[in-house]
Parts: sequence; C-alpha cells; structure tokens
Amino acid sequence: MAGLLYFLPKETRKLRQEELPDVGLAYAFDRNPTSNHCGKGPDGNPGMVLAAGDTKVGYYAEQQTWRKIPGNPAGALVGYYTDNPPKPEDLERGKLLPGHLVELADGNRWLCPIARGLSEEEDQLRWYTALPEGTDVDDDGNWTQTGVLAQYAKLWDIALAWWDTLWEEMGKSDPGVETEADSPEAPEDSRIKFHFSGLNDAALMALATNYRVSKAEVALLGLFTGGCTPHILGALVDWPTYQAHAKKNRARLLAGFPTGDGRKGDTKDTDQA
Repeated sequence: MAGLLYFLPKETRKLRQEELPDVGLAYAFDRNPTSNHCGKGPDGNPGMVLAAGDTKVGYYAEQQTWRKIPGNPAGALVGYYTDNPPKPEDLERGKLLPGHLVELADGNRWLCPIARGLSEEEDQLRWYTALPEGTDVDDDGNWTQTGVLAQYAKLWDIALAWWDTLWEEMGKSDPGVETEADSPEAPEDSRIKFHFSGLNDAALMALATNYRVSKAEVALLGLFTGGCTPHILGALVDWPTYQAHAKKNRARLLAGFPTGDGRKGDTKDTDQA
C-alpha cells in the first residue's frame, strides 16, 4: 500500500486524530496517524513524520518527493515515496459518494461524485438530486425532504453553475433535460465564475469529497495537469449519461433517414457528444 507522508517541523508529539485540526491536517486522516520522530526532515529541521496505513514512516531524502503545504499553520510538508506514488484507493475517504470514474493526469481513474444526476424515463432525461438530503417531519406528521445536506451545499452550487456553463457553450439551446420543479437555480449574483483558479477550486472540492486531498496533494501528484478538471465537473452533472443519451438519439435519428442511395443511414455513429 502506498500513501502520503506528512512532516511537522519541530513537532515532538505523536498526534491523535482529534489534534490534527490544530496543525491543519484534519482533512488528511480519518483515523489516528502513525508517527515517527526524525532528527532531520525535508526542511532541514527535526520533527514528526505522519502517515496513514502501512506506509513506511520516516524521512529518506533519496527515496522521497516533498513539497510545502501552502498556508499550513504548522508549516507542514507533504510527500511520498517517489517510486511508489499513492493511488486513488490509498486516499479514499471512509464513505464514498457514487459517481463516474475519471482518468486524471497520473493515469489513474478517480471516483468523481455526481451531484445532480440524470435518469432516463420514456426516452426523456430528467434531473434528480444525487447528493444526500435531509429528512424531517412536518406538523402533520408527513415525511419531508429538507434539501441537500449542509456539507454538500457548495458542491450543489458548483453543479448548478457548471451545467449553466455547459448550456451556454451549447449556444443556450435546449439541452433536452426536464428540470425538476423544485430544483433551485443559483442566484445570478452568486454564480461561480470558472476562470483558471475557479475551475481548479471547483474540481478540487468535487475530488476532495471522496478523497483526502487538498491543493498541495493535487499539485504534488500532478493530478490536474493537462486539462482534466472539466471532466471532474462533468461527472458532477452526470455529463457521461447526457452524452450517452444524445448519442443514442442521434443513432436512432440517422437510422430513420434515407441516405443518398435510398438505404437507411448507417447507425455506426462515432461522433462525441
């Protein structure tokens, strides 16, 4: 098993999970880390190396790759064994949201969550809320849904904004999806702008829903190199399902139209949606 290593300069304690927020590493562990003190770490100071799982814990300069974690209150660094970088399964959170597997720049397929899913009913696509929702009881004793849970609210906003972006790229044409009557739209003055940083921030939030990563880990592993971020956000709005539906409909359409020689069209449609 490969995993990430974390170094806390000048730290002498073996930290427990509940102490990790104090050093800005709460996101990186879902249980108590394994710790090992070393006399000299990647920044030249003595300190504590932390790891999850079965990774060999310690600082070995010739075998490892390290980088600083920007803005970390304890000056922490993150690293890995150069010849054995972590894979998605090494960084999974305890509970994974369902989604689409997306190949990122490391060559591995990462499970990117669906926030706003699509279902096909009588050959018509309809939206549904794929993120966990709250449940309550009204004054009459009827079960009610209270909407997307608070911890996923920002992810839901990103999904709405990304679909708007895709729709605009399609020339504001009807995307052929029936929208739920109670499905909220993002307020005009709060729309997320997908410039370079905004695109990466949005993709990171989606990826970090299922994996223990922040900006530093994504940069260290080079996950977003080469324009992978739109595919992560595509998973968020169930874009692969939309593509498959559109391709199937085109194939049906072509099958029903005669070609120039009077035969029905070839249904081997290979265009990408």
